[in-house]
Amino acid sequence: MVSRKTSKASPDAVRFGSVTVFGAGALGMFLGARLSRVLPVTLAGRRVHIEAIRQRGVLVGGIGARAGTGSRGGVGSRVGVSSRNGIRDRDGLGDGDGTGGGGREAYRVFRAEETCPPIEPGALCLVCVKAYDVGKAARILAEAGAARAAAAIVFLQNGIGFEDEAAGALGGAARMATAVCHTGATVAGPGMVDGWGGEMLCEDTAAGRAFAGLLIRAGLEARICRDIKRERWKKIAMNCALNPLTAILGVRNRLTIVPELRSVRAAVIGECAAVAAKMGVRLAPRPLLTELEARASASNNVNSMLQDILAGRRTEVDYLNGFFERQGPRLGVRCPVNSALAAIIRAISAGRMGWRPPAL
Repeated sequence: MVSRKTSKASPDAVRFGSVTVFGAGALGMFLGARLSRVLPVTLAGRRVHIEAIRQRGVLVGGIGARAGTGSRGGVGSRVGVSSRNGIRDRDGLGDGDGTGGGGREAYRVFRAEETCPPIEPGALCLVCVKAYDVGKAARILAEAGAARAAAAIVFLQNGIGFEDEAAGALGGAARMATAVCHTGATVAGPGMVDGWGGEMLCEDTAAGRAFAGLLIRAGLEARICRDIKRERWKKIAMNCALNPLTAILGVRNRLTIVPELRSVRAAVIGECAAVAAKMGVRLAPRPLLTELEARASASNNVNSMLQDILAGRRTEVDYLNGFFERQGPRLGVRCPVNSALAAIIRAISAGRMGWRPPAL
């Protein structure tokens, strides 16, 4: 765990001067809003969110609105007369009219743009786009100077299979860092997001330690992991066992943790672990199943796969269960349950199963 206490900086310490979040969806808006407590934040995303954010900031609800005390230092001098500059604005938005009420808290970010502006020297870049958009995002970031200017570029996607394309687009000079996100967030409307808690696991490097420290200053959960590669594979396996079931059933994460579905979860994790072993990563299926059930049973989040289906968007199933469906046979591992779940999600997404949006 990163200590909240300040200590003498080591020679290799990384200090971020600003944060650019590329992909202002659920996770991007939530992290950008909370990190605006401690550093100037630029959000880049779709017009529907950016226009709302420019008008009244990011509105954060759920259990993530005020969790943690954080630090309010380091940004106050940037607060000016412009409504787009500053740290955080408590508007007392309790009007309950569905447009910014219900006790949500407004966070004013430094900039909100539809395109990625030039990356400032020493910036932390968080890439929060969908897995299938990573290559495009990496090329845009390269054009914005991220490879030269950014102190660290962190990709926060579900799934696996996009890494080589991202690295190729950014070039060998890019300082890429790895983190594993267990933080849940749900879009509640234009520029509105609900945070549902969860931690960020950061690699044990100078950039990873700096990222974890920044999150803790913002009142979020973070810890350093020595074996971040293994933690990433664990998260991928958990996503494969959880996300399709929530999407098929149309329920929040915690409602899938019932005894009747335990054999399905166990089978998915077993297949994922077998593929991981062939790729040099050892996972313990039984403890991993227990960890998944503990995390999910405490989560009221609507995970990203169900959010995508509800919004009529493409899902990331081809980078989750679909990855194991493809990769398993190449390695001599049968993955029938992952394959079946991927097929069902594709059919639902194509509108071929009479699936109706639930009332969440």
